[in-house]
This record gives sequence, C-alpha cells and structure tokens, in this order.
Amino acid sequence: MIKRANDAGVVLVAFDNILDTEEAINVNVDQKGLGKYWAEWLVKNVPNGGKVLEVRGVSGTSVDRDRHDGIQEVFKASGKKWDTVEVIGKWDDPTAQKVTADAIAVHKKFDAITAQGGDTGVVQAMIDAKHPFVPFGGETENGFRKFCSQVRAAQGLKCASAGTGPAQVAVAIKTAIAALEGKVVPQSVKLPLAQAEYPNMKEGTDYYPRTAVRQLLRRQLVPHLRHQLHRAGDHGADRSEQVACAGVAVAGRSAPLAGVPRREVADEPVRHAGRLASATAACARSRTPTSRSRPDASTRCSARTAPASRR
Repeated sequence: MIKRANDAGVVLVAFDNILDTEEAINVNVDQKGLGKYWAEWLVKNVPNGGKVLEVRGVSGTSVDRDRHDGIQEVFKASGKKWDTVEVIGKWDDPTAQKVTADAIAVHKKFDAITAQGGDTGVVQAMIDAKHPFVPFGGETENGFRKFCSQVRAAQGLKCASAGTGPAQVAVAIKTAIAALEGKVVPQSVKLPLAQAEYPNMKEGTDYYPRTAVRQLLRRQLVPHLRHQLHRAGDHGADRSEQVACAGVAVAGRSAPLAGVPRREVADEPVRHAGRLASATAACARSRTPTSRSRPDASTRCSARTAPASRR
C-alpha cells in the first residue's frame, strides 16, 4: 500500500503510530522515552520494587515495542527487583479490562501498574476485583485521568499520565500541507510528551468530565457535516474552497472553533454546533457546479471527515 501511494505521488504522513519506512513522514513522540518516563515515575513511587503488571499494546507494532523496551531498560538499571507480568491489552478498554482481571485472578496482587492504553478498563478491573489501588503509569486517556483525580486519588490511585497530545493531529496536517506545497519537511517530527502527574491533575486542563456532550456532537453533528460536504462535493472546487471545507470538517470532528475555549465548546454545544453547521452550509454554497470531471477534488474534501483509526 505504501509503495502504491508513493508511485501515485501521494504524500503519506503517519501520526500516533509510526510507519517503519523511509517512504513516509512520521509525526510522533519519543515512544521509547514514553516508556522510560512511566518506569522512572514508578521507580520513584514504588521505593522497594515489586511485582508490576505491564499492559502492552498491539503486538508487532513499533510503538508497543519501543514503549516496552523503555520500561524494561529503566527497571533493569534501577537496582531494584522488579517482577513484570505482561498482558496484551491492544490499546483497547474492554480488552485491557479483561486481561487485567485475568492477571489479578492469577497473581492476586500487584505493587504497580503501567499500561500503554485501555487504561480506563485497567482501573475498572481493579475496582471490580477489589484490588488495592497502586501507583499507575499510563496514557493520556480522559477516562483514566478522571479516575486518577479527586476521589480515587484519595483512595490510593496515584498516577503519571503521558503520551501523545491532540496537537499532534494539527502538526501532521500542517506537515502534509507543507509537503504538498513543495516545501522541504523532515522525515521524522518528534513532539514533546503531554504529561500530567498526581497530585497536579486539574479539571478543565488535564481532564474533562463532560464527555457526554462531545459524544453527542460526534454522533449527531458530524454526520450532518459529512452529509452537507457530500452534497456539495461532487462538482469540483478550487483549492481555497477545498481547504476551507476540509477545515470545517476537521473542526466539527475533533477541534474547537478558533477563538472558542475548549471548555466553552463542551459546555455550550447548541450555540457552537449552530456555528459549525452554518459554516458548513456556507462552504456548500460557495461551490459552483461546473462539471464532474474533477471527482478527486470532492474526494479530498470529504476525506477529511473520515474517522481516524486508533493506532
């Protein structure tokens, strides 16, 4: 697939989960460094070492491998005795919850946990099994950070949360645009980790409790945006219109409107949903039906709205 894309002159920009090839541009964080960060935090917070549950990601991926290598490198260099139990959570809440429950059933007690993803499921498995909360180095998932704050932290769930931040998406898009414009871009772009640690996780900054609003927007508003773009998109458009329409679609799916604070978008969905819908309608009206000889233009515009895969 990568070869076919390159033969066709398609610019490939991978983000979050990198591609092991020189024929694509990778936008990511230092994945091995992320594993080292989790392990270093656990070394500080579990002074005597002990048994660690490591919930890994998708087997065979470079991200899973690099994070694991970073974790184990720090443990081996710490001078403490660590007994690591590895399970495969696939960066997925239900899978991570099941394998964690199975591990607790077999091993009874862990002194620390680190997980690459699906961390909300890992914590839920601990709650269901009545396993005591232990220091936990995990990803940047909102549900996980909600667990790590307030009540659960007071009960012993102390966490370090780090990973790839939302800005990675914007950087990947800007990199792709720069490459399409013929600018020289680096083969690999490394971004800083998005980090938050106990006891400094703040609502509205590090985690967001009103997830139901965003889920509602995603289910109801985004299909409307896609429908509008689909209706407007078959007649071709000049480049400026494509960019404008794609910008509306991306904003509707995953980003707040320019100039509107993230929390304001979450708290007042009706007003801002109306603004997005109006912007989409304006985008649709701006297209002038000419001919159907340029289907690639509409494909590029509507493709921006396709759901992004996990890793």
